[in-house]
Amino acid sequence: MNPHEYRVSEADAVQAIGQLVRAYDEPFGNASAIPTYYCARIAADTGVSMMIAGDGGDEIFGGNERYFKDKIFEAFHTAPAWVRGLGHGAAAMLKGSDSRFANRVKNFVHRASLPNPDRFYSDDSFASDHFDELLSADFRSRVGIDDALDVQRRIYAQASADCTLHRLMYLDLKMTIADNDVVKVVRAARSAGVDVMFPYLDPRLIEFTGRLPGSDKVRGNNKRHLFKLATEHVLPEAIRKKKKQGFGLPISVWLRRNGPYGALAHDVVLSDRALQRGYAQPDFIRHLIRRHQSGAWDHSPEIHSLMMLELWHREFVDDQP
Repeated sequence: MNPHEYRVSEADAVQAIGQLVRAYDEPFGNASAIPTYYCARIAADTGVSMMIAGDGGDEIFGGNERYFKDKIFEAFHTAPAWVRGLGHGAAAMLKGSDSRFANRVKNFVHRASLPNPDRFYSDDSFASDHFDELLSADFRSRVGIDDALDVQRRIYAQASADCTLHRLMYLDLKMTIADNDVVKVVRAARSAGVDVMFPYLDPRLIEFTGRLPGSDKVRGNNKRHLFKLATEHVLPEAIRKKKKQGFGLPISVWLRRNGPYGALAHDVVLSDRALQRGYAQPDFIRHLIRRHQSGAWDHSPEIHSLMMLELWHREFVDDQP
């Protein structure tokens, strides 16, 4: 079969958002659902009814960049006290700065100081980190600051694993794959009229790889170590060494310019309907958008999630899109 290529434009993204809101029975804020949908639609347009997805491969063979990053965090976490003291000192000196460099240093020191799974969760813990600033007083009274983290702590503790890496991979299979990636792919593909199979999620394969040592997955800075060895005579070297590339969209850039996606996001997130939902504090949402516009930090995942939450409300709760 001949390969097909399609570049998802900003206008394409805006066009797909309404359909994807309806495709999920819950607020779903993963922006990669958009290119996933267009990939499935191309397949459907060329007569393909069943696609093979690679989801789960990184979670059983050790291909995620955050597994290697965690090793770096762990090195700081277990470093001599004087090394950690230097890091905390540098972060303290940068406390008053909101530059991107300063924020990256402070973020590293904060995350590297945490134990797992708290550290692993901190990669996506925005709502917990800004609990008091983000959420309204009424909503805070109904949820706990550690509710989401406690779920991950329980799963992490349940893992029958011989090393930290395997506990993180088990956590990813339970959370990232089962509750996010598979849901994303299946719903987006179904919306385009295509079914999907996930060979890397075959229980027998998962059980087999789970019995292999962690060094077979991440060895030094080499991710998917065993997988690369197994495919050495099958895949070209350029493919085996190619940097992982997901289905991301440049929504961060789109949000900083006056295009259709940015205009939609700003109109929805800052609308009276959204600001009056009672979940978030309006002034913090405005601050979030200003901070993103200034380049101090990339808040595009949070802004996109807020937009999808509001559009989901309009579709399923208000019944007034």
